[in-house]
Amino acid sequence: MAEADPKGETKWHKVGGVQVYARRDEQGRPTRVDAIDEDEAEIRRIADTLQKGGYGVLRERVPRKGRVYHRLNALWVGHSNPPEDPFSDS
Repeated sequence: MAEADPKGETKWHKVGGVQVYARRDEQGRPTRVDAIDEDEAEIRRIADTLQKGGYGVLRERVPRKGRVYHRLNALWVGHSNPPEDPFSDS
């Protein structure tokens, strides 16, 4: 995991070619996650992993300057604390 301000945005994971960012709670656990990339399949895979792990996930298509990006925003909605690393099983 990247080191930074525990509550600030940090580069968290690189999944395929997509950089995933996290915002953390006071214990350093990722409560908000986001990513944007042109690779729709990879964004979908990341979103599915997060959703299975207990996150509520918003996915959207973002046309920008003749290109199409796919974005995900995820928020921890589980009943307990968010996992340290929801990507550890993938």
